[in-house]
Amino acid sequence: MLPVKKIVLITTGQPSVNPRIVKEADALSSAGHHVTMLYCHWIPWADEADKSILEEAKWKAVLVGGSPTQDRLKFYYSKLRFKFYRFLSGKNICKFQIAEKAQARCYTELLKKAISIKADY
Repeated sequence: MLPVKKIVLITTGQPSVNPRIVKEADALSSAGHHVTMLYCHWIPWADEADKSILEEAKWKAVLVGGSPTQDRLKFYYSKLRFKFYRFLSGKNICKFQIAEKAQARCYTELLKKAISIKADY
């Protein structure tokens, strides 16, 4: 039997809009690994589907970067920051991880949270 590993999966969207990562989390969890999924709120219509997925999940899910209903200040701050980086990326400024931050609203929060979790993978 293989040793149990602690695995962190990261998605810049919600679980229900990324069925592949949900399938991966389910498979890894079923194999006996401790799985943590870091995700960000992306779109309101996915909230109900997320609830049903997360209620049945055998893995841990962590919302990072807030949402319109949870940690609203962090959510709106990250939206404003995201728009700023999108503006800068349009000016062809390619320093200081601007491209990465312009692609994902919670890039900074996801990175910090992932670093803070002790995991094997």
